[in-house]
Amino acid sequence: MGLSFDSEITQSILRALPGAGALLVLGLLSWFARRESLRNAGQKVFEYTTAIKIPAALFLLTLCGVVVFVEAPWEARDAGLGVIMGLVMNGMALALYFEVFFVRITWDSENIYTHSPWRRSRVVPFAAVKSWDVSHAMQWHRIHTEGHGTIRLPFLGRGADQLLADLRFAGQFRGLDS
Repeated sequence: MGLSFDSEITQSILRALPGAGALLVLGLLSWFARRESLRNAGQKVFEYTTAIKIPAALFLLTLCGVVVFVEAPWEARDAGLGVIMGLVMNGMALALYFEVFFVRITWDSENIYTHSPWRRSRVVPFAAVKSWDVSHAMQWHRIHTEGHGTIRLPFLGRGADQLLADLRFAGQFRGLDS
């Protein structure tokens, strides 16, 4: 009664291992992100709300489950399409997951600190902020800086109004009412 790789149960377990590994890795990444955000407790924070974080995590978990079953006994011509669709869908879900859990913008009385999986971290002095506007098409506030690029604050996050008020209080946005 040794371990047989030909049994259905063993094959099912082997198919589930990549999904379980992915969940473990994402759980660890989330834990590290939480620890990092607790370290910045003295700063004000722009972050996505729980109302968007929960669907993003559920979307990713659901699609990880779908990929586990892609290896089901389909015909060879259908299995390739299933794998491609699973990878594309999981790629989009993973991008959303990284956006809502790992994009972080904090600020204090002098600087804005941006952290993103998509680009390098930045420290933007308040003095470098030149203007701001709203992109209704993209659903975000844009803070334009001199030499530091544009900081985008999506409408789905909380803290944008406080950051803009702090910039206005610090003397930025002269001549702009809103």
